[in-house]
Amino acid sequence: MEIRQSFFCLSNSKYRITRLFKKKFEKTLKKIWKVTKKGLIFASAFALKMSKAKTRKKEFFKILK
Repeated sequence: MEIRQSFFCLSNSKYRITRLFKKKFEKTLKKIWKVTKKGLIFASAFALKMSKAKTRKKEFFKILK
């Protein structure tokens, strides 16, 4: 009887730990995704801005020649 109870407690605590770890992992993953998503948006916007600036420069120098 004692062995069953101790095994049940052990498996129950193991389940709790796993569940807590899973929740923390999911939260962390969501935070990382948000940061990455924002970073990708800003990086693509910056790249687009720079490419537009380069084309404007080229057009400006073509006009001068």
